[in-house]
Amino acid sequence: MDKKIRRYDLDWLRVIVFGLLIFYHVGMFFVPWGWHIKNNVIYDWIRWPMLFLNQWRLPILFVISGMGTFYALSYRNLWQFNMERIKRLLIPLLFGMLFIVPPQVYFERLVTNQFSGSYVEYLTTEAFTGVYPEGNISWHHLWFLPYLLVFSIILSPVLIKIKRNASGFINWMQQKIQKPYGLYLFIIPLYFFEVLIEPFFDITHALIDDWFNFINSLAFFLFGFILIASGKVFWKSLDLIKSKTLMIGIVTFTIQLFIWIQGQDSLLIH
Repeated sequence: MDKKIRRYDLDWLRVIVFGLLIFYHVGMFFVPWGWHIKNNVIYDWIRWPMLFLNQWRLPILFVISGMGTFYALSYRNLWQFNMERIKRLLIPLLFGMLFIVPPQVYFERLVTNQFSGSYVEYLTTEAFTGVYPEGNISWHHLWFLPYLLVFSIILSPVLIKIKRNASGFINWMQQKIQKPYGLYLFIIPLYFFEVLIEPFFDITHALIDDWFNFINSLAFFLFGFILIASGKVFWKSLDLIKSKTLMIGIVTFTIQLFIWIQGQDSLLIH
């Protein structure tokens, strides 16, 4: 096995993104669209920074997780990796569902007049009956954990094979991404997911019937692994294109804002 590698740049990127997620979820109280609990006063302008974050906040987390998986498999076998994933993802998920999520559902039930009484009464009578939204058992904002756990386990045999034996696919990928704008190759499958799957499956975060979100997030996780598996070719390609992609991102998001603002009532948008 390879020696343990720690990428502090990826660690810091993860910390920054989770920090932004805290502000994002605070903002959910004030934006015009629906959420579990809303503030009495809604601020329309908040939607724009929120929509900006929405474009990449979760994709980047799945990409980073895929990258971290590559390094984790450097010093673990298949069994050790899956046991470590269960310990790091399943246990926190269960803890959150038992102690963190119930108060959130409780306050939601109070606000919507679906329950009246103390939190102790709620815990002993309602908290663990039925599956949300009809019932009260839920993982709410912790949905990232079960998805990441499932991705890690079902892909681990393939990922460890790629990690141990450089495949023809990785060699082909290295050739593609070192070309100018070769990294944009990853947009192609995402486009087809958006066109062929998203219109038919709403995002539910329920894992079982959440087909678009599941496949899309799985792809980002796999992309992260493949990029790191490409080695120095990826980092070199990223360094060459990063300033250009920043400008492309600014221009394309500006165009997206224009479409949202000017075309919100257009049949062409809907």
